[in-house]
Order: sequence, then C-alpha cells, then structure tokens
Amino acid sequence: MKEVVVIRHGEKEGDGLTAQGIAKCRALAGRAGSFTLAIASPQQRAVQTAGLITGLPVKSDSRASVPAFPEREVKRLGAIQQTHTLGIIGAIWEEPALIEDVRIAGTKLLDLVYEVMNELLPDQRALIVSHDGTMVGLEKLLRSESFDTVDHSFGPLEGIKVDEEFRLENFK
Repeated sequence: MKEVVVIRHGEKEGDGLTAQGIAKCRALAGRAGSFTLAIASPQQRAVQTAGLITGLPVKSDSRASVPAFPEREVKRLGAIQQTHTLGIIGAIWEEPALIEDVRIAGTKLLDLVYEVMNELLPDQRALIVSHDGTMVGLEKLLRSESFDTVDHSFGPLEGIKVDEEFRLENFK
C-alpha cells in the first residue's frame, strides 16, 4: 500500500538542526523504514531532516513550508510560543486572523500529498518534512475538522502517516 509520511523537522537552532536533532534524525532513520522519495520545505532544517532520515536526495517544495504570516506577526508569535503550552500553534490560535494562514498552508500541503500519492507506485513510501502550523492545517483538512479550536501540536519528528485511501495514523 502506498504511504506518505509527513513529519515536522528535527530540533533546530537557527535554521539548521542541533547536534541532538541530527542524532535523533539518524536514530529515526534506523526504525522508520525505507522511502522512495524525500520532499521537504525549502528551510534548511527540513531539508537536513529529510536527507538524514531517508538517505535520499531531497526535493524542495514550498508547499511544505511555514504559513505565510505577516512579518509583523512573526516576532510576536515567537515571543508567545515560548510560554504557551501548545507552542507556536497556541500562539497562532490566540490571533484568529492568522488561522486562515494555517488553513491556506494546510491546503497547499494537502495538494502536495495528493500529488506525491499519485506519483508513488504500489508499496512505495514518501517522506515529506514540513512545519507544525502547516501540518496542523493539513491534519484538520484530512480529518474534516473545524479550525475553531486546536488541541495539539507536532513536536520535532512527530507527524502523520497517510495511506492511499487517505486514512491517517500518528507517526512518532
């Protein structure tokens, strides 16, 4: 059965991975199974994560990128996420105007998941490395959930598996 695994990038420092983030990606590579295709958002931390886990050349795709928040909001969100129990997702949901940006980012990632699923042959797997906000948007769309509330976020290297019938399973 075809499968697309969508995970959040590893632990970061700046736009790259920390030494611990690199080590955890390598550990995950040993237990995640093999992949035919590796795709990541253009951010260095996502590309590094995909390469370390799959050992494949990584295709960069902006549809897996972070939501396009207004620049004035980025610093404010960064400050709030430090203390919010849900991190960046909690900070975003405190500002209803930003939730639409998450929906748009999730829709773009969903388009990418559909495209990748159509490219895969039977029994092939693909890895997409993305970001928390975009992934929450994707998950809500796949589960047909409301964007009114949010109850979780994705930690580093956490995500979802999507099979060819678009059934979801947690990936940790």
